[in-house]
Amino acid sequence: MSEIKIGRLIRSSSTDFVFGATIPEKEVPAFGSFVRSSLPNQQGKMFGVIFNLTILNSEFLRRVATADIVIDANMMTDLRASQLPIEVSVLSVGYQRGERIVCGVPPQPPISLEFVELCSHEEISALYGSPDLVRLILHSRLNTADDLLLAVIERQLEILPASARQRTLHQTGRVVSQYLQNDFNRMDVLLGRLEGLLSLAG
Repeated sequence: MSEIKIGRLIRSSSTDFVFGATIPEKEVPAFGSFVRSSLPNQQGKMFGVIFNLTILNSEFLRRVATADIVIDANMMTDLRASQLPIEVSVLSVGYQRGERIVCGVPPQPPISLEFVELCSHEEISALYGSPDLVRLILHSRLNTADDLLLAVIERQLEILPASARQRTLHQTGRVVSQYLQNDFNRMDVLLGRLEGLLSLAG
């Protein structure tokens, strides 16, 4: 997979980072997508998953929204083809150590204005292969942590061969049960939602 640059860092910490971009609507990354940026001093890459997207105001869109005009299908198509300013929040889930990809908090966050890119399928599979990915998401302080985990699972299922999807989903269910064994209600709801993904694993 070639490098697909989708934005530049605005701010970062060891646990999360935010990047901005101005891109067409069809190129806006999805909730749960895996992205990466470079660590300082050529230490490698930092990896994360998108947990929030905000479409910012632009002067053009503000004028259209407040104008007393009828927006027809052609105009809507043109608007959607225009560049949208977005701000994207990312949960840090791993980093590169030499040739290895490790799930965990990186030694340093990336610096502002570094490029942010979409992860390759190989990088996604390497991160998903560690049970620590589930732990990092479930134990984050995000209100959408469970939804984020489900979105991440869907990203992984999309790139797996059909023969491996059910096995992967069952393995993930066991990891979720382990980490949420002291929170039965949350575990029960999340496992029920995991069952709903079996249709994708068929």
